[in-house]
Amino acid sequence: MASIPNTHLKTRTNHSLAVRVRGITIGLLQTWNYALKRQVTPVYELNPDTTGEPVDNVPGNISDLDISVQRVDLYSSKMEEAFGGINLNMLSDQNNPFEVVEVWKNPDGTVEQYVYEGCWFTSISRDNAVSSDRIVKATGSLKYIRRIRIQ
Repeated sequence: MASIPNTHLKTRTNHSLAVRVRGITIGLLQTWNYALKRQVTPVYELNPDTTGEPVDNVPGNISDLDISVQRVDLYSSKMEEAFGGINLNMLSDQNNPFEVVEVWKNPDGTVEQYVYEGCWFTSISRDNAVSSDRIVKATGSLKYIRRIRIQ
């Protein structure tokens, strides 16, 4: 008899994720994706007896610290109001950065928490399509300064 894999305790699912700003959970998130990049430059040895292949990689500065998020809009709070507590008619209306806390509650009872410091909206858009489910979804991009594990 073949054994059934026990993946439900090993596979990370979205159900264990909460995103909070100022201690309040941001609900109705459809997507939450963070990214960070770093340039890595190969170093080549200058020697007529070698093959010209790289001999080392030198890590550079991190860049493009981005978060993309999609949330269902409510009449009581649009996405940017839920994140920053402000009504952004224009992106220039955001005067101060904010922090976002990502909380993962694992099946074994442990908790992982990450803080995204210095968040600024870089884009906000809304999908209003008659041929869709007619739910207004807001899509946003954030830039952050650093991601720190706090627990």
